[in-house]
Amino acid sequence: MYHFYTNGLAIYSEIFFPELTPYQAQGQSDITICYGKAPDLLSEVKYKSLIWQSSGTEFLLKINGICKYYVKNGTLTVEPVDGADEGAIRLYILSSIFPLFLYSKNFISLHGSCVAKDNNAILFCGYSGAGKSTTALGFNKRGYEILNDDVSSIFLDNNALPHVSKGYLQLKLLPNSLQKYGYRIEEFSRLTKNWDKFSYPVKRSSEVINSVPITNVFFIEVEDRVDIVAEPVEGLTAFGMLRRHTFRYWMAKELNKLGIHFNVCNNLIDNVNLILIRRPINVEPDRLVDFMQELIREKRVYDRL
Repeated sequence: MYHFYTNGLAIYSEIFFPELTPYQAQGQSDITICYGKAPDLLSEVKYKSLIWQSSGTEFLLKINGICKYYVKNGTLTVEPVDGADEGAIRLYILSSIFPLFLYSKNFISLHGSCVAKDNNAILFCGYSGAGKSTTALGFNKRGYEILNDDVSSIFLDNNALPHVSKGYLQLKLLPNSLQKYGYRIEEFSRLTKNWDKFSYPVKRSSEVINSVPITNVFFIEVEDRVDIVAEPVEGLTAFGMLRRHTFRYWMAKELNKLGIHFNVCNNLIDNVNLILIRRPINVEPDRLVDFMQELIREKRVYDRL
């Protein structure tokens, strides 16, 4: 068995994950991952979509041509299709299954990438194509540590302050994002055989601890405009925006974690700078990073800290 630690979760796994941080096993795991037979249907279904089934205590994810994933009592059973792409098998575990376990541990997952510097974490939330990963890479080039890509796990510490846990050891980037920062595509591996995104390996210094307090959350929206605009986000508008950018919100409902979701969002609104960024469609990454860094330095939008 391989032992990993990510997003506050201790994992024992028959599958090797190059995207995760290895660790010396101590005590009981939060997740055990093993190969085996997964059911085609759950005996009791409370929630169903094209690919998901849930009974509230059991979960089944079926991805045609790749794998079936069955979750029960802290164990993930993986049944791949013969010849399935290993990268794709892991990708669905990282992006779809792990948030399920995080909700069970009273974390919520935001659809956003995250960087940190000087014990301050900054999140970049947005829909697909907003530039979350590319922005994180731009900050990384300026001395920030990358904590998460695409999905960030948030929890409240003992003082009810929002923290983010460090996650996977990669960014998922399109070829043009890598090229804009001077990289050659040949230097990187595809995430899957059929997906035109590449894995950018993340290096972390020993200074990054398991979690970091959050100081800023940027919500990035893409518009047909020429300038970049920043607006503070507060109150019910902020709650609605956090709700929209919650990753797999239906899982919170199925696991009876809506109260946890409300508390975490409320504390983010009370303690963190929440900023809406409206950016042009074809903005240069460095221009957007410059703009955000200026906001962080001068706190021109507002300052609650």
